[in-house]
Amino acid sequence: MPLVVLFLLLGAAVSVQAQAPASGGVLTLADAERIALQQNPRIRAAGSQAEAADAAASGAAAELSPNLVANLTAVGARKGSRIGAGQINPSSLINRTAAGVRVTQLISDFGQTRNRIKAAHLIAESADEDVKAARSTVLLQVRRAYFDALRAQATVRVSQQTLDTRNLRLRQIRTLAENELRSTLDVSFAQLSASEAELLVATAENQIQQALAQLEAAMGADLADGLTLEPPPASPRLEQAAPAYVPEALAHRPDIAALRFRAEAGDRTAQSEHRLSRPVVTADAVMGAIPLREDGIRSTYGAAGVNVAIPLFNGKRFSSRMAEADARARAAAQELEALENEVRQQVVSAWFQADTAWRQIELNQKLVDQSAEALRLAQTRYDLGLSSIVELNQAQLAGITAEIGLVTARYDYEISRAALLFTIGSAP
Repeated sequence: MPLVVLFLLLGAAVSVQAQAPASGGVLTLADAERIALQQNPRIRAAGSQAEAADAAASGAAAELSPNLVANLTAVGARKGSRIGAGQINPSSLINRTAAGVRVTQLISDFGQTRNRIKAAHLIAESADEDVKAARSTVLLQVRRAYFDALRAQATVRVSQQTLDTRNLRLRQIRTLAENELRSTLDVSFAQLSASEAELLVATAENQIQQALAQLEAAMGADLADGLTLEPPPASPRLEQAAPAYVPEALAHRPDIAALRFRAEAGDRTAQSEHRLSRPVVTADAVMGAIPLREDGIRSTYGAAGVNVAIPLFNGKRFSSRMAEADARARAAAQELEALENEVRQQVVSAWFQADTAWRQIELNQKLVDQSAEALRLAQTRYDLGLSSIVELNQAQLAGITAEIGLVTARYDYEISRAALLFTIGSAP
């Protein structure tokens, strides 16, 4: 059995131990991926399909082995009777009790069976690649949901800090208004600013719950309440240009490998079907004993022989099967070519998305620095009475927008990078 399937079986056996941390615990990305690999039903389903394909390949290979059958027979017949209908040569019916064995062995069918066996093994290898593809897909889903949740958590922290700051400013302005040092308009704008921050917090908290629900689905496990996600180290910028990743994708993508094996299996099946009109040579041997028998029959029997079956005519059955196998082989080859073209486009698109996300990190960092300076100046002007609260609110809005944009860009890059690694068939 292939190692990848064995790994899946071992993982399923210990899946009861792969539970998410308890309430109030910390979940790392590595933990989430480990649990998903052990408990996600899609991976287990793919593993079962691989087992089935492996068993089918073993069954196909058995056609080359001898076929040994034991027979026990007891017959009561009318004396002198024969079977008259159903066959050309009449068969004698005799009273007897007998036991014996029969061995049949395929000697040669000029490649029909061996090509069928090879096709079955290629299908099994394709199923193993399907397991790898399922694992890669699940890992990508886990990473996306994990980074989405981290992004939402970071947004909540930024929004909560903004809300605390605006609530403090609201209390200060109310105090100043009570002493007639600020107008009621300032109080109204401060209240509006605080309400906007509350809305940001509520929206981000909802995004956390949605991301955690997606993470639970990807992991195949329930997450405890109050669980903290630990951010992994930031990933570096991509070192190579998009074209450099295309050969790696074509060589390592499991779905391409799976389809390549299926195309080879289709070719082998076609070769097998084209040998249907060839002779089939088999050997047959029987031996046994007849302890209870009629007079004149020996107590033992035995014989061996070789038979050559030469197909002469069966309508268009063989030619139809050959044409069908050829068409299916061509279709599989064309599907492989189409997938390779799609993968080339996917790699380039994923690379540009990741590269754009990285540049957005740099740009948003500049915006954060610039908005912080603008907010400082606006706060100073407002405290000195040189500007209205509208200007201060605009500066505050620009600041939180820049901070949330920076958080979003960082995790967008992590998600885009994970998508690129998935696209080129590389482990995250």
